[in-house]
Amino acid sequence: MEILNAHIKGFGKLQNTDIQLTNGLNIIYGKNEAGKSTAHSFIKSILFGINNKKTRSILSPLEKYTPWDNTKVYEGSIDFTYKNKTYTIYRTFGNKHTIFEIVDNQSNKKISEPELFLNKVMSNLTETSFDNTISISQLKSVTDIGMVQELKKYIANINTSGDISIDTIAAIEYLKNKRKIFEDKQIKDATVNYTKLLGTIRNAEREITADEYKNLIPDLMTKKKSDDAKIKKNTQEIEELNRLIDDNIDVLKVNGFETRPEIDTLKIETEKIYNEYLELQSTVKRATKFAGNILMIISGLGLGILNTIFLTVAYPQAGNLLNLTEVINTFSDFKKLFKLLPFPPAILIVLLYVITFILFISGSLSFIRNAQSSRNMGDMLTVLTEIFNHQINTTLVNSNSMIDFQNHISDMYDLMDSIDKHTTKIKELKLENDKLLDIQEQYNKEIDDQKRIQHEVEQKVDKINKLKSDAEKLKKYISYNDDIQREIDSINLSIEMLSELSQKVQVMFGTYINERASKYLAGISNNKYNSINVDNNLNVTVNTQDRTVPVEQLSAGTIDQIYLSLRLAIAQIINGDNENLPLLFDDCFALYDNDRLKNVLLWLYNNYKGQIIIFTCHTRENEVLQNENITYNRIDI
Repeated sequence: MEILNAHIKGFGKLQNTDIQLTNGLNIIYGKNEAGKSTAHSFIKSILFGINNKKTRSILSPLEKYTPWDNTKVYEGSIDFTYKNKTYTIYRTFGNKHTIFEIVDNQSNKKISEPELFLNKVMSNLTETSFDNTISISQLKSVTDIGMVQELKKYIANINTSGDISIDTIAAIEYLKNKRKIFEDKQIKDATVNYTKLLGTIRNAEREITADEYKNLIPDLMTKKKSDDAKIKKNTQEIEELNRLIDDNIDVLKVNGFETRPEIDTLKIETEKIYNEYLELQSTVKRATKFAGNILMIISGLGLGILNTIFLTVAYPQAGNLLNLTEVINTFSDFKKLFKLLPFPPAILIVLLYVITFILFISGSLSFIRNAQSSRNMGDMLTVLTEIFNHQINTTLVNSNSMIDFQNHISDMYDLMDSIDKHTTKIKELKLENDKLLDIQEQYNKEIDDQKRIQHEVEQKVDKINKLKSDAEKLKKYISYNDDIQREIDSINLSIEMLSELSQKVQVMFGTYINERASKYLAGISNNKYNSINVDNNLNVTVNTQDRTVPVEQLSAGTIDQIYLSLRLAIAQIINGDNENLPLLFDDCFALYDNDRLKNVLLWLYNNYKGQIIIFTCHTRENEVLQNENITYNRIDI
């Protein structure tokens, strides 16, 4: 992470102030009360926010840095780089409606979870860790003895907790005393009656959860509702089938049918009449064309011959009367013929008369029969015309009409079949509905039984609730004891965790802090002091090229160098070797002489790869860097 710009719109005495920073060394110079500490606090507040809790000072930090011009602008932003991208943190400060945003400047989009993102950028550094590591100030004690005590306290807290602000030993002792106070407050025998009462309640609850008390009403109501819907559906289907049956009956009635036998009768009779009609039609045609005419002709000729013979042979005198003498002479040979007959001619005449009479009668009867057949055909035609007109709406009597009639009769049979089918279905549906209604009655009975059972359950529940009410009265004492026990358990856990943490940190301190802090001290002191050693009793010694020196014998400047080395080592542990967070120095070189200042600046410039920001009211830092031709960025406030 590298800070590019701090834009202060309103923060304490600073308004509309821009602090442009670069990588490497940055010197923020200002005289006392110029606003250096305000700028330092602004950077910290942008990174971690600002709280409104009062400490020993009269004003809280939020109140302390309220803009002096009494405007409502209490906000600012910081531009920074992270993994080759630039971002802007923007915060407003105040008691209400505070804003905290981080914007990706490449995409100009807000980061969805700014807190998590900033924690990642800051390597999960807390505000306390920030104050104790990368934000570095000088030891506050004025006297050398006071500085030694402050350094030892710092080491002790770091040694046991990793945090300068935590005194683990004192914390553990405090927790033990607190645990003793809680233990004395516990009420010893409050759980006996409560435990018995809980047993009674559990037994009662177990009883009402048995299968015999299970509430089946919802299931029964669901089944009843389902059957109601089925009955309703069947009833609607019955109504629809009845409607279809009525429609079919209406169609049948229009055609003159009420029963299947009526259709059968009409079909059979019509086909019989039609076949007879065709047969008569064929017979009449033949008789009229041949027999009738022939018989009539034969009868006429026979009658003429009979009369002629009678007149010429039996009564010749008649010919005279008719002046037919010539004719008689013509037939004179017939007399000879008659004479040759073995019987009298009169018999022949009679025989011829009889034959002629028979032929005449036969012809007459045939004519009469033909006339009767014609009348029968007319009657049949009338009947067929009426049937066809009524059934198929035509007066034509022919084969096509007969086919249409037969198809029509087939349709009537289909209607009858449909009525029978619908009637059978209606019977089935009614039977199903009757069964469903019987089941409904059973459901109603079971629901009534369930209501009685649930009433019993409600009474038992009321009893359980009363028992629970009694238990609640006892539970106040148990709850009180439980709360105390939870406090005791929490204290025990805290003591255990602090002890484990202390042991882990001590191991880490012994193996790593000494080594890393010694390396830094050697560089800062220009190898005057090779290493730092902190023993289990927190006795601090430093090694020179010639000897080992207790910290109590060192000057304030050297003690401050040791303090700086420890801070840098702890920062390296917290941040990790690959994380280069900015180092912020707030007037922490006041106790350094010129040589020490030169050594520490050169060492920082050559060894720390991250950004370095030094707040100072002195010009010594500028002079050293200029004399050493070291490039740096100076900002005057």
